[in-house]
Amino acid sequence: LTDETGKVTIDLIAPDSITSWKLSVVGTTPEGPAGEPGIVMGEGETIVFQDFFVEPSLPYSVSRGEKFKVKVDVFNYLNESQDFQVSFDGPSGLELLGPGELAVTVPANGAVAAYFEVRPTELGDLDFTVTGIGASRSDAVLRQIKVIPEGIPVDDVQNGVIAAGQKITLSVAAPPLISPDSHSATLFLTPSPVGQSMHGVSDLLGMPYGCGEQNMIFLAPDVEILRYLNEIGELAPEIRAKAEYYINVGYQRELTFQSEDGGFAAFAGREGSLWLTSFVLSTFSAAREVRDIDETVLAKAADMLKGRQQPDGSFRTDNFLIHTEMAGGLANLFSMTAFSANALADYGQAGLSTILNRAGGYLQANSSDVWQDPYSLAIGAVALQKISGFETLAEQFIDRLLQLAIHEGTGIHWEPYPVETTAYATIALINSRAGVGRPEASPAVEWLSTQRNALGGYGDSTQDTVTALRAMFLAARKVLREVNLEVTVLDSGQTIFTAHVDQTNFDLLQQFALPVGKELVLQAAGTGSVAYQIANRFYLAAGTVPEQSDMELDVTYAADHVETDQTVDVGVRINYTGKKDKTGMVILDVSVPTGFEAVSGSLDKLVSSGTVARVEQAGRKIVFYIDALTRNEPLEFGFQVRALYPVRTDPAVSKAYEYYDASVFAYGRTSVGKVIRRPRVQSRGM
Repeated sequence: LTDETGKVTIDLIAPDSITSWKLSVVGTTPEGPAGEPGIVMGEGETIVFQDFFVEPSLPYSVSRGEKFKVKVDVFNYLNESQDFQVSFDGPSGLELLGPGELAVTVPANGAVAAYFEVRPTELGDLDFTVTGIGASRSDAVLRQIKVIPEGIPVDDVQNGVIAAGQKITLSVAAPPLISPDSHSATLFLTPSPVGQSMHGVSDLLGMPYGCGEQNMIFLAPDVEILRYLNEIGELAPEIRAKAEYYINVGYQRELTFQSEDGGFAAFAGREGSLWLTSFVLSTFSAAREVRDIDETVLAKAADMLKGRQQPDGSFRTDNFLIHTEMAGGLANLFSMTAFSANALADYGQAGLSTILNRAGGYLQANSSDVWQDPYSLAIGAVALQKISGFETLAEQFIDRLLQLAIHEGTGIHWEPYPVETTAYATIALINSRAGVGRPEASPAVEWLSTQRNALGGYGDSTQDTVTALRAMFLAARKVLREVNLEVTVLDSGQTIFTAHVDQTNFDLLQQFALPVGKELVLQAAGTGSVAYQIANRFYLAAGTVPEQSDMELDVTYAADHVETDQTVDVGVRINYTGKKDKTGMVILDVSVPTGFEAVSGSLDKLVSSGTVARVEQAGRKIVFYIDALTRNEPLEFGFQVRALYPVRTDPAVSKAYEYYDASVFAYGRTSVGKVIRRPRVQSRGM
């Protein structure tokens, strides 16, 4: 951070290679050009050069036991050839399978490669050193390789609430077929409705990316986080800078998906989607609390929604609806009308009363048709609370919701789509009676707190997470902080650790590592209650594939022995077999085996041909976005990968899932076998 004059000096050591380095600076100011707090950014560049250096080429990660060769490029930018001794030195967990020292001759202004075959036997980030020594030059580099367990990663969570005087048995177990040493378990404790989600705010804030819908899935929580932190006054400068930067990036990116009709689409150049435009308008309207939003953008989006309203007050739907629980019959029209009216009410500009009154009138006229549908009642109540003159109808919806509430286990909740429906119901309960609220909001929040996953999200879908976060942040602003608890974990009657929870650490998430494979006891003494979560993470053993659900996936490679630099054809077949006529957006994560990289041109052709909507590369995965799959109409396509260096690969596991319903998924295993080195430059073992 800078000093009080705005200056800072940082001394850095540049790596020994030919590299252009860019320095980006993000700063906050209490008084920007408009007289309000703002954010500024700057960038600089420098180039470093060394005439001899060694540079290892590494995969993003490798599986334990997987044999591969570390490729070390030796660069000589002197005007004459040089002889060098290149050596590899690693820890015991990185077994060297061949010579640890090689002699290479590098021509003037040229480069050659040396290969060291290794096999990791331990998990974690393993450090190794590569050294190159010649008559007049030398270089050494320290690198790290990430070793992960073999098999398929699985996260299993248990959520609950413990009150003073209670004892609860915790099972910290995993299935029998897991990779050795891959099981870990963590206990999280927090009395705050958002404590789990706020754990490591810096990590929770997500850089928006992807299509117009996925971008909003990251942007919307970022906006809610910054609004909440601003309100409670707990915001470090670096967190503010990161949040404002991400929101700025997400906002600017979303503008690229605005259509000519003023609406927003999942992909640029398409007609605006009613659902996405409503989502964007609501989120951008809330974002006005934390950044400047172009009112013209909001006005155009609102105009698009107004143009979709029918004479009866409903909103005309379209074929670009990815959010599939809004589909089907009258309930679809009712829910979409409530969703769009809620967005216009959040926008809140003058001249909308007629539009909103028509929407409220439609909801009132058709309320009897959804009297057994908690989802429609919940989202309808949230919208009606914001339309002047319809507050009484909103209270009637809430009364009916309470009659339909499910009182099983912790708190209360509603079906169908339990997380999203309960989140909307929670918002309605908190805002009921002109903001006074109803006591039933507390057990609804309690139930939502048990639905958190290991990452602080909720339920089975990203829309579950967005809606639940809004409800929980709203609850966090209202909740009373009356708790004073001592929480103890016991193993066979012996105390492992004790945690104290009170007002001083109310918003903090406490976490503790647990011994695995045991039954433990969690007990609480004092006053109040606290939410807890047990997060189990383990890897299913190689050869084990989780059962698929309503989807089939096959990924095949057209070779099992290839040479370095050779390209291999990859075939993909994905089929939806569920009950719906078609899915929403499908995400396909294809794992690239160690030692390979995708051929970018083959991926670009899939997008330009319309086979897939979008492609991104992340680590050892290629992520394909598919608009939709029709039941029992398989999608088949292919692309290419290139072998980078010698390796004997383990099978790679790919996954496909429906973006808004993660319960629809399939796994696929693929294996290339072995990559051999194409002989070009000889190295002599020492």
